[in-house]
Amino acid sequence: MLRKFSYSYIKSEQSMPKPYIIDNGFFSIKNFGDKSKLMENLVFIELIRKGENIAYFSNEKGEIDFLIKKDKEISSLIQVCFDITKSETKEREVKLLIKQPENFNCKNLIVLTWDYENEEIIENKKILFIPLWKWLLKQ
Repeated sequence: MLRKFSYSYIKSEQSMPKPYIIDNGFFSIKNFGDKSKLMENLVFIELIRKGENIAYFSNEKGEIDFLIKKDKEISSLIQVCFDITKSETKEREVKLLIKQPENFNCKNLIVLTWDYENEEIIENKKILFIPLWKWLLKQ
């Protein structure tokens, strides 16, 4: 279970947790075929395995899949998307990374994809698009 990010411990603990499964193999039992969800679950497992302090962020504008926290700072914002080739999909995935709440002030913006790799400047923010396999090898 992943808690929603808040600077308030009480608000974070009272938030609706986002469920994840500890083994992607369980998805095959139900013949689950959503590749983006499988990728997101795998990223969750890897971040937990590395001992990262993580949460998700959600507001009326959208959701950020993972925030990595170091002390009181947010060190990384990560979105997970299987196919980023459609412009509306790309726009949806980077929208909150670009327009993140001002108090985040995070510069490490990452979109994990299946096979797209690039570094793009969007509205003066650098976003790294990294294939999942490459990101996993760096972990």
